[in-house]
Amino acid sequence: MAVKSLPAEFYSAFLSDAAKERKPSPIRGLYPLEARPGVISLLAGKPNATTFPLTSEIETEVSGEALAEGLQYGPTRDPEPSEWAVATMVNTGDAVLIECPAYAGVLPMFQALHCDLIEVETDAHGIKSSSLRSIFKMAEGKPMPRSSTQYLVMLDLVWVNPTGMTATLDRRREVLALAREYNFIILEDDPYYFLYYGDAARYPSYFTLELEQPEVGRVLRFDSLSKILSSGIRMTAVANLQTSSLTQAIAFSLLDAWGYDGFKTHTEAVSRFYREKQWSTPEAGMFFWFKLLLAEDGEEGDSESVIRTKAYERGVLALPGTVSCRAAGRRQAEGDDLEARTA
Repeated sequence: MAVKSLPAEFYSAFLSDAAKERKPSPIRGLYPLEARPGVISLLAGKPNATTFPLTSEIETEVSGEALAEGLQYGPTRDPEPSEWAVATMVNTGDAVLIECPAYAGVLPMFQALHCDLIEVETDAHGIKSSSLRSIFKMAEGKPMPRSSTQYLVMLDLVWVNPTGMTATLDRRREVLALAREYNFIILEDDPYYFLYYGDAARYPSYFTLELEQPEVGRVLRFDSLSKILSSGIRMTAVANLQTSSLTQAIAFSLLDAWGYDGFKTHTEAVSRFYREKQWSTPEAGMFFWFKLLLAEDGEEGDSESVIRTKAYERGVLALPGTVSCRAAGRRQAEGDDLEARTA
């Protein structure tokens, strides 16, 4: 006998306002489309499986007490860096300065926190310090978002997803000087640090460059293992009761077997691998930002529509640039010139 179930809309009345506001990830929401046979997916920055060390380079073992601890309830050892920082530093209505285009996956998190997202212009050399300064100039004489602490929080991604740009040394120093002048915090999220394959020496991080300042403490730096070990054993998520103890034990077993020298050798090999895959001249990461030059009746066309229809019909899946720039959908509603810049 068929079981009669309640319709999905029945549960809407039981959901909190916060739950109703949550939107699907603009990236993960398109994952099912990758299942179509023959599709060339440019959707997400998935590491190449041949670079995973657990499948080729070294044998590791998690057993005994380490295995027992990994399979048991336990303390959260390493909370998610970005969520931890935002959860403790940002209140509803606080201003978060974020580069545009920005990583699409981070926008829903800030939307859920009801932040005032302020987009900072970028170019091939990184965040435009002139744009950053103009934002603070416009705010002069107005109450700061948090009068008790008098600071703005800024999120700065290095070797950025999705554009692939690398912030130059001069730009980094300019941003650091502005952080001191206007008293804001830089959240330096640098997941591609070990995927550097440029010919010149790697630029020093904001965290390192801050040592040139009269005082330190305005830069909080975060790294990641998911791009160089395995994204499948990622140890954290947006929200959970406890990060996976087992995956942490596996990762530690591998790192402990390598030692620092072995870890460095692996990251250098991964960087060489991705360098050979590139057809342009980016210096780090996995992403490439390109523009579709479209025209319809003499006006600039809609690249997002082309990506979602014609491109996919012909077997190519990509992430529209609009999801990286329309913070909370405000830009689309306001109808400003952002569409033209990302088309």
